[in-house]
Amino acid sequence: MSLIDTASNYPPIRSWLFVPGSRPERFAKACASSADAVIIDLEDAVAPEAKNAAREAVMSFISGQGNDVGIPVYVRLNNIRSLNGIRDLLAICEGVCANAETTVEGVILPKVSCAEDVTLVAEVMDDADVPLQIGALLETVAGIEQAATIAKASARLRFVMFGGADMALDLRVPMEWESLLAARTEVVRAAAGAKIDALDMPWIDLEDKEGYIREMKRSFSLGFTSRTAIHPSQIAAIHAALTPADADVAHARDVMAAWENGAGGVATLNGKLIEKPLVAQAKRILSLIERAIGED
Repeated sequence: MSLIDTASNYPPIRSWLFVPGSRPERFAKACASSADAVIIDLEDAVAPEAKNAAREAVMSFISGQGNDVGIPVYVRLNNIRSLNGIRDLLAICEGVCANAETTVEGVILPKVSCAEDVTLVAEVMDDADVPLQIGALLETVAGIEQAATIAKASARLRFVMFGGADMALDLRVPMEWESLLAARTEVVRAAAGAKIDALDMPWIDLEDKEGYIREMKRSFSLGFTSRTAIHPSQIAAIHAALTPADADVAHARDVMAAWENGAGGVATLNGKLIEKPLVAQAKRILSLIERAIGED
């Protein structure tokens, strides 16, 4: 089996829209929204007595009409150290084995506390021979303490995500920017060190649009590469915040032209040496503007 390469080789995913696993009538609508990717949630969004029915609904979708959605679909499992989490994982692996055309791209593991949570799931996927990716939710003190190790646990790991609600509860602090800044920073550092994406938590107050914009600017300035959302109305703001300015795009194009002209040797732009980190930044800017132009 050959896995898709690391996240840097994917088109950038700016927005991830959550949809409850217990609301199958919303699955296709979520995939038809302007979001870059969808997360079908079998964990917090599903009541304990509805877990089995939700799992069946998700499997029906990703094995049937989910084949043609056109965007990445991930499924957030229940805790992999629980019976429901194990059932979720096995169902998805078996579904992918039975239907190679399904477009489910991966699973998200909640409350990851150590690298072994990721490696266990990766080993099951290896044994099933399925090309699924993994996302890890860091939302506990234990997970933050092990963030750097978790982020490098498997080649299947595409991103880490910050979970603010459970983190605030674990830290015994309000779910506010200042209270959670240190934990957020650790998630970004871990992702950067592993060269994978970093997703920030969704904004839950749909009425406070100004607060949403303000926090989103902070989030992307800190180093998060994308943001999750709980409603389609939040997507446009995420995309706008991640659309590079014209001047940045022009500079990125100049950097890439100078780098390519250097043909692997010394490259300069306006008398300044161009090094690989600057090239990587230019590539991300150009990929983001290409994504934005593609929506027009």
